[in-house]
Amino acid sequence: MSDISKIKIPSGTTYEIKDSVARNEIDMLNEFYRTLLNIVDVDNSKDTLILNIGENKVQLIFNDDNTVGWDYTKLENKSIISVTDIKLGKSIIITGEASGGKKPYSYKFEEKHESEQDYYVLSDFGKTTERPWQPQRTGTYDIRITVKDSTNATVEKNFELIVAAVSSDALIIEDFYEK
Repeated sequence: MSDISKIKIPSGTTYEIKDSVARNEIDMLNEFYRTLLNIVDVDNSKDTLILNIGENKVQLIFNDDNTVGWDYTKLENKSIISVTDIKLGKSIIITGEASGGKKPYSYKFEEKHESEQDYYVLSDFGKTTERPWQPQRTGTYDIRITVKDSTNATVEKNFELIVAAVSSDALIIEDFYEK
């Protein structure tokens, strides 16, 4: 984990949380947990509390020596596409990349032509990080890559792809060089 800080919880200390006073560290942690449930989405286990605050994750680790460690990592979508404009009949590579959050990551690839209302799913959430794709018509496409981490946090990233028609002159030149 990165950015670990430890806070000593002294025994017998009084803690004030949300206009109430806890008598000891157990009461304080219980009150803290109940307060968090009202403001954020919370995942927890026996000794770890993960706070899902939008795209941000704050992980609290309750240690046996009455210390609390924390780790803050923001899930970031660092996905890319190989090009932003192509000729009809050519393909692009869509690459999902992520950092932060909690591994492992999964990726969803979608496209939407300018004439469409909804996105078409090229591939749903999976471990595959690359997706080749060939547009079937000219125009402007919105390519959307969604990254999801193991706590189900998601971050989207969009790209514009312009697909142009192939001119007949270009076909003659390409045919000449391919022979």
